[in-house]
This record gives sequence, structure tokens and C-alpha cells, in this order.
Amino acid sequence: MNTLSIEQRKRPIGDLPLADDYSEDYIQECIQYIKSYGTLIEGFYNEITEADYKKEYRPGSWTIQELIHHIAESHMIHFTRIKLCLSVEHPSVNPFPENIWVDQSDVQDVDPYSSILILKGIHERLGHLLSTIDSNKRKSTTLYNPEPDRNFNIEDLIVINAWHGKHHLAQLNIAFKNPA
Repeated sequence: MNTLSIEQRKRPIGDLPLADDYSEDYIQECIQYIKSYGTLIEGFYNEITEADYKKEYRPGSWTIQELIHHIAESHMIHFTRIKLCLSVEHPSVNPFPENIWVDQSDVQDVDPYSSILILKGIHERLGHLLSTIDSNKRKSTTLYNPEPDRNFNIEDLIVINAWHGKHHLAQLNIAFKNPA
């Protein structure tokens, strides 16, 4: 029975928890989640079949296939933004046209396992990199994103990446177990 509201399907873990400051325990919890994400998303993929790829988490939403490819694209961008922060003083980043990318042929035609492989590699590297950055550097190293017109420090980016992964993994599970 379909008992989830549209809002529960849209934001199954709630809103992004950005804050002015984060506890060290919370940041370390996020880093551990980031390190484990490749294994978690592969575990999800191993439960589904090709027949499940077109299931949606809410009416008119992205499909399981589109979500998996989106997560890989987005997390590649997160990874490169963090690397950019560590290489260039206060860089400005370009917006991410996710709704255009989702309609491109690689997302529509290529098996999502290719994106699982990307996620496993990105998260292994990202998790390692993040665990080597000290708290002061995480707080003081920033970038500017014009789309929300705001600065983000590396701790914000860690929180965003962990939340984004959890958010979409929850949507994937809804699409698989309780599709729209």
C-alpha cells in the first residue's frame, strides 16, 4: 500500500542540516558515512534488477537509473570542488545543471553500474582526503557558489555530501520498495 506522502517521498530524511558551526563528532560521522557510501550504494544496486531501473520514488520524479547516475555526477562535482578549495584560494564554482544532464544519453542509456563504480572510487578517495584535513583548515578553506549566492567551507561541503548521499539512497529505497 502506498502510504507515503509526496513530501515524505521528496525529502525522506528532512532538509539539509547546514549550520554556522558543526561539532567535530558530527563531521567525523559524516566523513565515515562518505567513506562507506560506495559500499552502501553498491549494496542497493545488488538488490535491484534491470526491471527496477525505471521505478520512481514519486510521480514524475527521476527513476532509479537516473538517480544513480545523478549521484555519481554530483559527487564527482563535490570531489572536484573540495580539491579546488585545497588548491586555489576561495574559488568560484559553476552551477551544476542537473536537470539538463539527467536527460542526456549516458544517463538514459548506460547501465547504472558504471556510476556505482565511479561512486566507489570517488568515495574511497574523498573519504581518505577528508580524513587528512584538520579542523582549522576545514573551517577556513572556502569556495563561492553563485547559484545559492553563498560561501561554503569544507565542513559545509562534507555535510552536504553526506546528506546528499543519504537523501538519495532513501529515495532509491522508496522507489524500489514502495514505487510511485
